[in-house]
Parts: sequence; structure tokens; C-alpha cells
Amino acid sequence: MLGHERRNLNGFLETLDNPVLVVDDDGVVLNANTHAQKLLNKDLDLIAGKRGGDIIECEHSRSQGGCGSTEYCQTGWVIRRSFTHTFATGEALERQTARQTLFTPSGVKETRFVISTEKAGNLVLLRIDEENGTDPPA
Repeated sequence: MLGHERRNLNGFLETLDNPVLVVDDDGVVLNANTHAQKLLNKDLDLIAGKRGGDIIECEHSRSQGGCGSTEYCQTGWVIRRSFTHTFATGEALERQTARQTLFTPSGVKETRFVISTEKAGNLVLLRIDEENGTDPPA
């Protein structure tokens, strides 16, 4: 039965025009559509089972304790606050702006994400509406 539900979820995700990640209540990515995989430049096998900060290479994900354990993760990370809010309340959030400092091959880079969240059973769909790299913070 779980295999059937997973195929249905995969099929549904592929009908969406935006990059979408499926996350659990701890921020672990369970699935991602092709658009998300292209945006992140990573195949599903490199995404599934990892926390969002690890996938996007957030500068805080390399801190002691790893992704999700720093004070910044709990108070400052708009993406984490958005999906935890949606889990707790069931309320969908639209177009939340998040600025995140990421490690990239060319150095540290601030990136702006605009995200939306929606609860689907015991999971949250995290849609990336926009992504725009900017210059490193001064």
C-alpha cells in the first residue's frame, strides 16, 4: 500500500510547475519533484533523508550539532519557521521571503527564497516560488 501512495505522490508532484519539497515535522526532505531537483542541482537520492539546510548547504548546517540545532535555525530561519508553523496549525503560508547564506563553489553567497507551505496529511509541501542569488553580505 505504501508503494502505491508513494507513486501517487510522485505523480502529483510532477504535475506541479514549481519546485516542491515534501518534508516531515523535523525538516527532513522525503521527496522532491523534478523542478526542485534541477533547482538544487541534486538528484532525489542526494536529497531524500536529509534536512533542508544540509541540502541547500546553509552556512549553519556545518555548525556543531548540524542542521536544525543552532539558535539561528530555531529563531531566524524563515523556511524552518514556515514549515513548523504549517505542521502545528495546518495553516498554509504564501510567499514567505527568506534570506539564507549558503556555501557555494564560488564562496559564501546570500540567496533569497520565496516559499509557500501547505499541509498534506502528516507532511508539508514546501514550494519554492522564487530563488535569487545575491552578493555576499557585507
